[in-house]
Amino acid sequence: MGIVTIFEKPDCTYCDQVHACLTRLIGDACAELKAEGLAEDPHIQIQRVNCSVDGALFVLCIRLTNSFTVPHVFFNEEYVGDASQFITLNKDCKEGCNLLLQKLKALALKPDPNPSFPPKPDAPMVKVTDELVRTKHGNIV
Repeated sequence: MGIVTIFEKPDCTYCDQVHACLTRLIGDACAELKAEGLAEDPHIQIQRVNCSVDGALFVLCIRLTNSFTVPHVFFNEEYVGDASQFITLNKDCKEGCNLLLQKLKALALKPDPNPSFPPKPDAPMVKVTDELVRTKHGNIV
């Protein structure tokens, strides 16, 4: 079983589009594996990480991807891409979707992934980022 991790924020249209694309592709990949007799009950879990819950998660996303935007997608611990890549693949679903389907099929056949992904933010980073996201009025942005 594999895990797809999506770093996202609520009310993000791009995040919703990526989630919908991945949900459809995961269903297709698992159905193909079952039809091909390669897996009896293939399963890929989607783990959604809400970066707006705390500043440390957002900083962790930035550190893992070198980008200040969301969404970002990981297959187990492997960085796969951002919204622009998935939206492009979804609009022109030929070679791109086949590549993603193959990656998802391989992911479903892998042993259980490292349960500690995404890693917990470092304690000093949590303190600093919580302080940075506060406005001058003491409210979280």
